[in-house]
Amino acid sequence: MPFDLTAVHVQIDSQISMRNLCIARFYYFNSRGIGLFRFSRTIAFICVAAVSVPGLMSVNSAKAQTICIGGICINGGPTRTRSTAPSQPRWSSSFVSDRQFASNGKGLTVTYDDSAQLILHVGIVTPFPNMTPKTRVPVSIVIGGSSFPVTGVVNETATTLIIAGTTVIPILGKLKTGNSVKVTFLGNDFTVRLGGSRDAIEQVEMGARQWAMLRKDKIDDARKEAAETDIEERPKKKVDTLTVADDANKGIRPTSKLRAGDRKVSDLRVQYYVPGTRDIGEMWVNWDVDDAGLYVGLNFIDPTHKYETKAHAIRMPFQKDMPACEQDLNVEPEILTIDCKFTRSLIKAHQWQTTLEDKKYRKPVTKLIDYIVGDEGANKYFSVVFKRYEDGGYAVQLDDSKFGVSKLFNFTIANALDLARITQDAVTEAGHGTLSEEELDDILQ
Repeated sequence: MPFDLTAVHVQIDSQISMRNLCIARFYYFNSRGIGLFRFSRTIAFICVAAVSVPGLMSVNSAKAQTICIGGICINGGPTRTRSTAPSQPRWSSSFVSDRQFASNGKGLTVTYDDSAQLILHVGIVTPFPNMTPKTRVPVSIVIGGSSFPVTGVVNETATTLIIAGTTVIPILGKLKTGNSVKVTFLGNDFTVRLGGSRDAIEQVEMGARQWAMLRKDKIDDARKEAAETDIEERPKKKVDTLTVADDANKGIRPTSKLRAGDRKVSDLRVQYYVPGTRDIGEMWVNWDVDDAGLYVGLNFIDPTHKYETKAHAIRMPFQKDMPACEQDLNVEPEILTIDCKFTRSLIKAHQWQTTLEDKKYRKPVTKLIDYIVGDEGANKYFSVVFKRYEDGGYAVQLDDSKFGVSKLFNFTIANALDLARITQDAVTEAGHGTLSEEELDDILQ
């Protein structure tokens, strides 16, 4: 069988003596790719020559590129260098409980979830900050030059990232045919060899199909329930999305997901509306100090402004070391501070609403609860008013009047109770934030 000797690449194990050589491998590279043929006659000739005529044949064993026979040398070009990466166990499949897994124990596992969908488990070798369950983490998976940017979710034990979804299928196709896979995410970077991965992954795929067959009714019920839940939640999600967009246009911040105990009082928001308009805004309560001393501030965000601009502020002065505000309206407080008068007025509005509803009262009501600062005859006053409208709605109205010009802010009864609570939280926070060194020493015994 004729062939071009210049295109022959001969590789001979360099550690074997020429006199003991009995096998030579010839690789023939043609224009279409790589073909591997064994030429028995040529092998016999080289073996006999190597044994019978010392020195007749020599090999450049350093690079295994050149073979010389009788002074005639053939240069086959550079060979592929062997990988220096450490060897790893071959992939295999196994059962854990009643589910099948494929892995070689080096950080990457193929399995399936309760609905028989194939998923990847990526081991977290190096922990990263905020590594809490259900945290979403970007992951890069590279197999033979093909890159897959995916997202993993931290599992309940914070030891594994779970990759699911439609991107898993093409990744598995590459895992079955590739030599190795490189996985990178948040301080983790490792390579997994893929020897034996095809058979192991195909076993898991068959296991997933078997799982689906045995649990078809249960899986179908779960999918139906998930679809029905999604359909039910879509209107609410749509409303929430529109509300967030509308609030953003009005300069209202999204509600924080932190618990109340995890935030400062000034981070909490209470919604208000301007009577007679469609303007809805938010306000917050804080404490501060000015030339007159400590005060609790009611800060109203301009609902018509694109950015969160403070449109109005009401300041209520208070003193430290006062008794806690008595919020039971049946008990008369020994000392009625301004902030406590304000808090009790908001609570009284709720009491009046309950009374009118019990009496089935239907007519509109506008009734002053109390003057917090000043009185009706003063140039400046701040009052709390109870409102019942013709449509049956209730509101607490704050009236901040200066020289005959009033600024009105309405709250629903529920929001008014929230305002009462965070007002007292601000007073408590102010007391803790202004402790003297002696007071601090007393509580840190």
